Amino acid sequence: MDEIFRFLMLRPPQTGNALEVRPSKAFGTKLSRAQTNVPSRTRSALKALAVEWLASAQRIDSVDALAFGKPLAALVDRALQWQKPDFDDLHRAIESIFGSPLETIAQSGEFHADHDRIADHLVSAKLVSHDEGVAASQLERLYVLGDMLLRAAAKDEDLTAPGGVRRALTRPTTISFGGRAEAETPPKGSDPPKRDSRIDDLRRRAEVIDKLMGRLSTVNADQLTRPNPSKEDADDGHDPFARLRSQLVDKLDLETLARLPLGAAGQVRHDVDALTPASRDTIAPRGAQSSLILNRTAAAQVNQSERKVLREAGVDLASAPLPAALNTLGMALRETHAQLATLDAPEDLQYAMVGTNLVPLSGTMTAYGGTMSALSVPTTHSDLKPVGVGDLLVVRQQLKRYEGGELAHVENILKGEFKTRLHERSRETEQTTTIEVETQKDEERDTQTTERFELQREASQVLKEDMSLKAGLSVSGSYGPTVEFKAYADMSMDRAKEESSKTASSYSKEVTSRASTKVSERQRSEQILRTLEVFKEKNEHGFDNKAGTGHVVGVYQWIDKVYEAQVFNYGKRMLFDLMVPEPGAFWIYANATQPAPGATLTRPSAFTLTPDQISESNYATYVQRYQVAGVKPPPEPYSTVSKTFDGTISKDDHGSTSKIAELPIPAGYRALTGHAIATASSWEDDWQVAVAVGREYWARAKSGYVNNYFTLDNETDSIPVAVRTFHVATFVVSIEVNCQRTDRALQAWRLETHAAIQQAYLKLERDYQDQLAALETAAANAVQGRNPAENRRIERNEIKKLAISALTAQHYDLFGAIGTSPQGYPQPDLTEAEAEGRYIRFFEQAFEWEQMMYLFYPYFWGRKSKWRSQALLQDVDTQFADFLRAGAARAVLPVRPGFEAAIAHFLDTGEIWEGADPPTLTSPLYVSIVQEIKERDQAKGDEVAQGDPWDVRIPTTLVKLRPADDLPQWQKQSDGTWVPV
Repeated sequence: MDEIFRFLMLRPPQTGNALEVRPSKAFGTKLSRAQTNVPSRTRSALKALAVEWLASAQRIDSVDALAFGKPLAALVDRALQWQKPDFDDLHRAIESIFGSPLETIAQSGEFHADHDRIADHLVSAKLVSHDEGVAASQLERLYVLGDMLLRAAAKDEDLTAPGGVRRALTRPTTISFGGRAEAETPPKGSDPPKRDSRIDDLRRRAEVIDKLMGRLSTVNADQLTRPNPSKEDADDGHDPFARLRSQLVDKLDLETLARLPLGAAGQVRHDVDALTPASRDTIAPRGAQSSLILNRTAAAQVNQSERKVLREAGVDLASAPLPAALNTLGMALRETHAQLATLDAPEDLQYAMVGTNLVPLSGTMTAYGGTMSALSVPTTHSDLKPVGVGDLLVVRQQLKRYEGGELAHVENILKGEFKTRLHERSRETEQTTTIEVETQKDEERDTQTTERFELQREASQVLKEDMSLKAGLSVSGSYGPTVEFKAYADMSMDRAKEESSKTASSYSKEVTSRASTKVSERQRSEQILRTLEVFKEKNEHGFDNKAGTGHVVGVYQWIDKVYEAQVFNYGKRMLFDLMVPEPGAFWIYANATQPAPGATLTRPSAFTLTPDQISESNYATYVQRYQVAGVKPPPEPYSTVSKTFDGTISKDDHGSTSKIAELPIPAGYRALTGHAIATASSWEDDWQVAVAVGREYWARAKSGYVNNYFTLDNETDSIPVAVRTFHVATFVVSIEVNCQRTDRALQAWRLETHAAIQQAYLKLERDYQDQLAALETAAANAVQGRNPAENRRIERNEIKKLAISALTAQHYDLFGAIGTSPQGYPQPDLTEAEAEGRYIRFFEQAFEWEQMMYLFYPYFWGRKSKWRSQALLQDVDTQFADFLRAGAARAVLPVRPGFEAAIAHFLDTGEIWEGADPPTLTSPLYVSIVQEIKERDQAKGDEVAQGDPWDVRIPTTLVKLRPADDLPQWQKQSDGTWVPV
């Protein structure tokens, strides 16, 4: 008969009593004292006492070491041969083997000493988890028969009752003084990476700096300081140029000065300053202070967070010019964003096609490494307990017969009718593929060399510095009433700096030299593949009843297969019922992180910012993330424009002149504040210099020089400036206007930058969608799914892995017996391999994994964060799809017959029994199960049919024509079955 399926009839174990192994009084006292409130210490203390006892002379190396060892061993051998023993059989066997009356043996001091010694050895072997001397399983049988001898001498009612001897022989043993080790919490290895606390701190810091920079970029003029000119700027009425001329005539060696190089002008100027006594007045006003500094009231209007940021950046708003302060804060903000990008950068989402599902690669799961230990194999165990025993039932079937089933079709042909049915199927396929590649390259060179660049941005910067020094002495003599001498020394230093930036579509440059060359290259490849496939199938079927004498009816009937099924009982099994979370989690992770080549694609993270959310501090992050080209930097918060007037006026013109100009204001800026400074030499004492900037006007005369700070009226485009002089020989006027960026300019930059980033993001998204469509098309054309048997193997292996973790309270972090040789080759660590081999072999053999039963539960029993993706997972194999979606799975594990005591020992101690057959000596938790299993072992046999067989009807796709045109009928039998009539 063919096996259909297997199942276990789970039930709780029958209750039973156990034989407690009591150590001797001396050894028992030591064991009791070793027990503490700390389970791990108790276990180690008990084990130390057991090792000490086994190393002593009390250890039983042979049954001959016992006074009654040989007769007890003979009694064990006799008991193993009994089929249905009773009390009389036991009594006769004891007196026959021992050669003494039963009561005499039971009262012997040597017998009691042997009984205690066996108990001490048995308990010690249990605690160290391996045999020492005589095997523990043999000592257990000696102890059981010794206990039965003492009970027989006392005429124990349970032993003298019918069946009492058989029950005593299968009675399990137990200890109750702390032999069971407490379950340990499974090690978690490395904890999952927690969110770095610095992320929130950095975000708050970036927000504070961003808001502070926004306020400093939009201050009003009344929030700025207005420096007052120093009293030292006043003039005493003397002409400074006259003083300079006198110093040059007296002090300078003009011939040497004329031979100096041009670059020595700075040193000469320093020498001229040194020649002037310190008590003399300067020839020009002192250097001006910056006018873009917050006043004390405005500088004090910062909160505690902003004050902390300013202190860390080393910025004092009461003394630092706003452009310098903004530059320093900008550097701090960029550094903050760089740290944030490292700690909390959103990643582009990567996906892989897993079966018929598009599974995200990053963020699906995170692999955490475990910390290796010095231990060879795990010593942890769980507190799982067997749920009971189960009868392993197997359903087998055998094909008995084929029977007609329901009607499939009725064909009616009338008298004299002719009917023909023609089926024709045709398929024609033609495929043409053309591949053409053409490459053409032209390069021209003539007497002119032309360079052309396609640029997104064009920038240029020019810095010109010119220094000149002229020195000389002019003497003319008119022999007459006067002699006139002229001395002059002129120094000049000109600096010019020019910067420009624009977006351009092309840039060209021409050089005068020319040459001419032309290179043309063309390559063409054409491949044509034409496939023509023609397939035709023609079937003809007809009925001819022209010459018939009556109507014809054809009745077609489905054919069913009838099987006989029978349940067979294969015996009892200890069962463990456990739950495992998300059984398919690792399989999804493994396939998502290592997909097939070409089966991955990257989706850019969504760009959701509005133009108002684009800032000077964050735009660079998005430019880099979305690979944006041609983005301009934001306009500076402040800009300074200047204008200089100078001139020399003859005395004949009364030293009077006027100059006017329009000072351009950069686009996107408004005039905020300004500063004007002037110096002059005069012909007369009543000289005057007047300066006008916008609506501001100053006039200065003998009492001082123009050195004014002023507030402007937010002018844009340009601002008028003018200079007027009276009785002035030479003058220099310098005007600076501080401009502030307008909100409109910043908003325009935001809109432009946002549009560029948005376009770049949309391009990346379109590329992703194209790749996704291609990947889905390729997946649709591929063979979907795997062999169902392979899927079942995957399911069992994953559940098996999680079940062993649940039983052993570990995550396989200690496994790995492959090291590296001095040559760099992988090689096994023999000691580690031996230790791991015992552990692996035990768990592979201790359970009937091939008989494991499992059931998948819905996705909502798993992580809620995975609901959306897990609920939609699909596979052509519906059971495998349930495995992928499962939030949990229930597994029922049957223990392989003969391993019940070994499993109980492991759950007691966390250690694998390393001796021969383990004793059934265990904690009271497993007494009833072990006892029932032992009773089963006393009645071994082949499979047993359970219940009556039954028929199973399975429909097929076959049909048959009934011999007659009547319709089928079925009749009910006395046993309730239906058979065709």
